Amino acid sequence: MGGYVISQHFRRISAIEQSHDDAVVAQDVSSEFRRQLAELAPEHPIRQRFGEFVELRDARHLRHQGFAMGPHLTLSGTAVFEKANVPCSGVVNVHGPLSVTIRMTPSQEWMDQNPTASLRKSGDALVVSKPGMTIATSLEYGAAHPNFFHDRSEKRHSKKVGRSVDQAIAMLVNEVASTESSDVPETRQWYQSQRRADATDRFLRKAFQDSSLNVRLEAAKLLALPSPGYGKVSHADSTIELLLDEVDDHQQHLSVRTAIVSALLLNYEDKRKVLYERLRQIGPDAHVYVPVIASFLGDSSARHRSDAGAFDAPVGAVKLLGDWGPASADAVPALIDALKNHPNRWTFAAAVAETLGKIGHDAKDAIPELILASSSSHNNLRVAATDAIGKLHAGGKLPMNYDVTNETDIEHLGAKFMQGHSYRWALDPDGKRIWSIVNKDGLSGLYEIGMEDLAYKRVASISTDGLAGVHVTSECVFILRINREDDAPSVVLDRWSKANGNRVDRVALFRIDAIPEKSRVNLRNVVWTEEGNKVAFMQCVSEPVPGRPRMSRQSNRLKAFDTQTGQSLVVGRVSEYQMKPIAFAADQESIYFYGHCFEAGNRCLAEFNLSTKLFRPIDRAALSGYTAIGVHNDLVVYQGSGSKPAPIKLLNLQSGLTTDLVFDADAPRLYDPFHYLLSFIDDETVSVVMETTIDVFDAIDGKRLHQIPIFQPKGRRTIRPVLYASTRDQVVLLASNGVGSSNSLEGLWVRQIDHASLKH
Repeated sequence: MGGYVISQHFRRISAIEQSHDDAVVAQDVSSEFRRQLAELAPEHPIRQRFGEFVELRDARHLRHQGFAMGPHLTLSGTAVFEKANVPCSGVVNVHGPLSVTIRMTPSQEWMDQNPTASLRKSGDALVVSKPGMTIATSLEYGAAHPNFFHDRSEKRHSKKVGRSVDQAIAMLVNEVASTESSDVPETRQWYQSQRRADATDRFLRKAFQDSSLNVRLEAAKLLALPSPGYGKVSHADSTIELLLDEVDDHQQHLSVRTAIVSALLLNYEDKRKVLYERLRQIGPDAHVYVPVIASFLGDSSARHRSDAGAFDAPVGAVKLLGDWGPASADAVPALIDALKNHPNRWTFAAAVAETLGKIGHDAKDAIPELILASSSSHNNLRVAATDAIGKLHAGGKLPMNYDVTNETDIEHLGAKFMQGHSYRWALDPDGKRIWSIVNKDGLSGLYEIGMEDLAYKRVASISTDGLAGVHVTSECVFILRINREDDAPSVVLDRWSKANGNRVDRVALFRIDAIPEKSRVNLRNVVWTEEGNKVAFMQCVSEPVPGRPRMSRQSNRLKAFDTQTGQSLVVGRVSEYQMKPIAFAADQESIYFYGHCFEAGNRCLAEFNLSTKLFRPIDRAALSGYTAIGVHNDLVVYQGSGSKPAPIKLLNLQSGLTTDLVFDADAPRLYDPFHYLLSFIDDETVSVVMETTIDVFDAIDGKRLHQIPIFQPKGRRTIRPVLYASTRDQVVLLASNGVGSSNSLEGLWVRQIDHASLKH
């Protein structure tokens, strides 16, 4: 209780101090507001509209904790003029030299653009009348004040910096003889207002020419100190030239010159370009500034390292180091840190990667970070990092168990692959071959890719017309399709032998009812059991809407069959549910659906038991905004829409707990299912391949265990994962170079990765 009372006591004291400061600020701003109104020239628009200013009445102020604007003071009152009384309102939200900017509403420009508008008196006020509207005239103003602070920490910081400035100036005053008595106060005033530079020019010139090293260092220290809470310090061009001459003066002590370079880099962003040019002109002698530039790049407190200042990152400083090549080797640790942590990934990090490549062999320690950068979602960074790796990598295996020789192109496929990635490719259970149904050079059929010789050959001639799904087992390939060869179309299941490429048998599942003219029928969301003895899918019928040629009405029906007998497994009302099958249960006795559920009244996961015919909704309100896309044993995979903090969630059906898989901020957003694929390595480990990396997660707690970048040897934009499947001891990734449309992939390559490499 005693601690609470003391805390409350200090809060009251702080509140009293805050109230006193605000009253001082409001009084000064109101006085400045009055002064400006009283000194308006006769031709000023405000005076022409309202006449001569008389007084300000009912002045009030109030502090607000605004969300968008932040903490600020609002001021209000009534300005009494010769012709009318005008309501006025002001906002103080800037800590800086006292200034007030006034504007009139509506402005004179608005009046000139609206000739039908006119002024008329309404009581003591003036209003603007226009057909259909009446606008009250008013005055608004924004203000800054040196004693306005957003919070107490800002106030403490300002006082601390102000004391440092006073100490530096005081020492210089004692040591440097001034030709004009006004130089010292004008220097202090310049530092507070950032507007006076002439006196400072003379003051600094004398300081840097002083025989005492301490005086010269103190002058450089004054440059390095930020203006007390006012942002960047402004200098006259003559002052900048003076500073650059000191940097180029070899008679000046090196510590003074490096201090000046450091100050210009930190506090004078608009002058960095001329500094870079001067350092280039100096030539090899400028290499002594590599450590101070490296320190600036690695300073986590520098403005360019923040999200707000990242857009103004010192790209020129990094390029300067690159121009100096191997002489910039001392900056490699700072460059690696910038490549890893700097918020500006689009230009600055790319420049860092390019510079590391120019430094050469001494930058070889940057290869691990460059490999990660080569998988960035920013094209400039990918290209620069890939090029740098090529310059730094001397052969042998790259770090992180990554060997570029494992990435082999499959030459000249030239295939137009069928729409819909869910049935385009399939992997043998033993991982030795990849199967696909494509139309290649006008010859459609079943094709295989041998993982040993990477040969791509056609096994059987199969029409792609009506193709809906492909499933591969150890002995055969199941093909689900709509057969339009007979009078009445039907859905059939063909079984093809992998050994000789012959069709073994055909099972007719059901006939399709008469299809109205201009209607379309297709099969979607096809799922299989592991052995292919059961299949489930949605039959979708799209019919045109009468009178609306560009609109269609879609009806869906759930279907599930025994592939050996053709017996239907879904009966009754369940077949009419607008839910899509996503997987069979591990015991093959249930089907999991996702979509709008009649019983639950919302979108949710549901289970249908094939033996008991019982339908059970699995409602999880916490997963709102996520869509179930797959099931692995007791884990359901949910994908978030848009760019959610956790784009993938796992739901444990036994415990009811959810696990978030959180990716790096630089990773591509999972907004398009085509651009990422997911595979379980085992019951406790899941891996996700995206456009730039393979991320491996613990499926229990969501912790990322490992990340393998997808190396881009030719600086390609991204890769498009086409197939990502796991066998007993490895995963197989088939991907394209990310060029071409979704149904015309080029530059296919394949990689096999052992489970051990993914876990460690």
